[in-house]
Amino acid sequence: MPNRVPFQSWRFYHLYNRGTDKRVIFHDESDWRRFLLGLIASNGQLPVKSADLREKSPEELAAKRGQTLIDLCAYCLMPNHFHLVVRVKKGVDTGKFLRKHLIGYTMYFNRKYGRSGVLFQGRTKSKLIKDARHLITLLAYVNENPLELLTPGADSTAAQDVSAVLAAYPFASYRDYATPDARAERAALEFSLLPRHIGAALKFRRDAISFGGASG
Repeated sequence: MPNRVPFQSWRFYHLYNRGTDKRVIFHDESDWRRFLLGLIASNGQLPVKSADLREKSPEELAAKRGQTLIDLCAYCLMPNHFHLVVRVKKGVDTGKFLRKHLIGYTMYFNRKYGRSGVLFQGRTKSKLIKDARHLITLLAYVNENPLELLTPGADSTAAQDVSAVLAAYPFASYRDYATPDARAERAALEFSLLPRHIGAALKFRRDAISFGGASG
């Protein structure tokens, strides 16, 4: 595998990967939750304890993980793949976060389902987010990923309250931006880096895709 292009400090990236051979990587709700809790616990300098992922809440995991390795701004977990939007921090190895998290989840998955070997399709892909317009477009794309899963075969923009459909999906960050639901999973996210209007923009698909406002 070729080496990944080095991450640039303080820049935003889209990170994504899927199951090897396009296999399902989340079979039930406990798998989704384990991955999400791992996102929180692995995003820190301190080691991750398996017992903590079984026993502690998202807020407790965030409080005891130590200094964060990346700023996680958005995520979406789908049956056979995932998307993350992150900001890279200066002097921190972003790859450390990915290794901790994905190796830990692979070990959990393999134990649970009696398998061995790799679970994800090679190195996690990364794409630099170029500017504020690109960031908002990408956030819309990531948060809209569940639409086809939730409304198979339907035109997601026709006769549907897109915001309500997306807010019903618990394994993405859309709900945390576009609704007042202050759920525990918000502990995974760093909200301070995004444009103030992003929650309102994400509530409307066309607005989110076409809006090009500056952050601040």
